[in-house]
Amino acid sequence: TKFRHLKGTISGRETHITNFNGLSKTIPGECDGFKVNSRFAAVPIGPACNQLAVLSVSKGVRLSGGVIPHLVCGHTICDFSFDPFDEHLVAVACDHGMIQFWRIPENGLTENMDTFESEMHAHDDRITIIAYHPNAKHVLASFATDFALIIWNVQTMEPKLKITAHSEPLFSMSWSPDGDLLATLSKDQKLRIFNPREEEPKLVAEGLATQGSRGGRVCWALKGALVIVTGFSRVSERQFLVFDKNDLSKPIASEGLDVSP
Repeated sequence: TKFRHLKGTISGRETHITNFNGLSKTIPGECDGFKVNSRFAAVPIGPACNQLAVLSVSKGVRLSGGVIPHLVCGHTICDFSFDPFDEHLVAVACDHGMIQFWRIPENGLTENMDTFESEMHAHDDRITIIAYHPNAKHVLASFATDFALIIWNVQTMEPKLKITAHSEPLFSMSWSPDGDLLATLSKDQKLRIFNPREEEPKLVAEGLATQGSRGGRVCWALKGALVIVTGFSRVSERQFLVFDKNDLSKPIASEGLDVSP
């Protein structure tokens, strides 16, 4: 195919952010660890993973003395996500069950910020994953160690739906591109697809995915026709699986990735 030899091109040095120090080494495995929109890039920093660096991507910069303007969250960051409808708003999920909503100034951070715009009590336990709906404003999904998946109206801070189909932690969850479906990948090795638009959220498909327990990710492809899963096999080989969203009984394609030197 025309993508067989796809090759990335590194942009010019004038766009690079250099002298970046202090990246947190305790970022939870469920967190992607790096998020970006057309204005800003965000990444957790500090040994306690309780600060979120937010940098402008409009131009490169060499950070003076490695000092990075950041949000002082005050609690361990478990996950974070930019609002797709407001590039200056970032949601931060913390280990005390709260989701903080921070507003980034128009010109970006020039100094540390320690006051969030609002805060929502989402769970009684540690939140592990949050994900904004791609097409519906103010809609956010959250999952915590209480195994509850809740879909929120974050404007009113009200729960709209609660999914209790999981009995193991989630590695990953992802909205379909049109927002009609929500896919989850769990430690029980199962890939599930839910229709959260109904009053009673419906499990529309379920199947075994990766066989390892070291983590994984799920995402969508071909405008939501396919679901892609990455993870590990029983022998810790990296795996790449492709499923038809309507049939999760077996992958339509799979590939093992050699990770040896």
